[in-house]
Amino acid sequence: MTLISLSQNRQEIKTNKQIIGGIMKGIGFHPSSDSGKAAGFYSRKPGSTPYQIETDNNQWTKLHQYDKFVYARISHSSKLAANENLSLMEVAQLPNFSQLKWTSSNQKE
Repeated sequence: MTLISLSQNRQEIKTNKQIIGGIMKGIGFHPSSDSGKAAGFYSRKPGSTPYQIETDNNQWTKLHQYDKFVYARISHSSKLAANENLSLMEVAQLPNFSQLKWTSSNQKE
């Protein structure tokens, strides 16, 4: 619900010519590599009402928690997959260039 609410108060991104269908909205941070733009946060649509701004601010505060949740899920899955791949490579005695890197990063945590 948070992302849907935020998208209603954001402008459409029309610079992406690869979109096959649908609408892309600017939520969050855009990189400085966007043609003709500087890095920063996407702004709200002009003419937003005070109620829309208040709702948007409330949803924006929830977005950080959502990001943390998604990061934790992806991080957990990535570590599981990396550990499974490492185990398979050790069993099959396959060389792995990143083996030392993953082993050292797991020991630091």
